[in-house]
Amino acid sequence: MKYLLSAFVYVFLPFLTFAQPPGGYRGGAPSITGKIEGVVFDSTAMAPVEFATVVLVNQRTKQQVNGTITDLDGSFKLLEVALGTYSLELSFLGYESKTIPNITLTKEKPDVNLENISFSSESQMLD
Repeated sequence: MKYLLSAFVYVFLPFLTFAQPPGGYRGGAPSITGKIEGVVFDSTAMAPVEFATVVLVNQRTKQQVNGTITDLDGSFKLLEVALGTYSLELSFLGYESKTIPNITLTKEKPDVNLENISFSSESQMLD
């Protein structure tokens, strides 16, 4: 009896298992994601700005979606970004904050390279 049950499980159980269809059980297609990348430079020295904060904000809901910091050569990448319209907020101590609006990721163009982004230093007089 023990062997009969084992044989039943090993023979018929594989026929009862199914792989998940693309897009899950809801039947939708796999979601497409994109990436946003660029390099942040100091506008006067033309040197890369290291460790600047980069925040991706959903333009419609005004909520932060993703974020990162620039690396040693001033470059950044935001991966697996859902399709939509965003604004990119850049900030770093000693520099004026900068917002880049209307960054749109579509099915046709899911990846955006912002190339070189200039960052102006902020000058303040101390009393």
